[in-house]
Amino acid sequence: MTVAEKLPAALRNRRTGKTEIEDVRVEIREDASEREALFITLVLSGPPSGADTWPIDDLWALRRMTREVVNELERELETGMPIRWAIEFEPEVPDEIDEDDASFQIDVDD
Repeated sequence: MTVAEKLPAALRNRRTGKTEIEDVRVEIREDASEREALFITLVLSGPPSGADTWPIDDLWALRRMTREVVNELERELETGMPIRWAIEFEPEVPDEIDEDDASFQIDVDD
């Protein structure tokens, strides 16, 4: 099994702060530098009551959590070389987030 195959189950239903990962999608494709990378989409629970979007601290904590899980899976599977990846956040219910805030992407360059 590969990191891309194991990652959704390893991240799904985790929570940080007031935000829960409802689903995870992983796609392998070339990044801007034409190198293979994992593009990870975390589908998140709605924002806290009264908030327009997710707390920024939750998003950064999810990014750190994802990095830790990717690194752990790399060690477990003995991939040898660090995997390049980017992360994107999407709402479980699109209408819960303002359209301008509906998708956030953080590119990661080790």
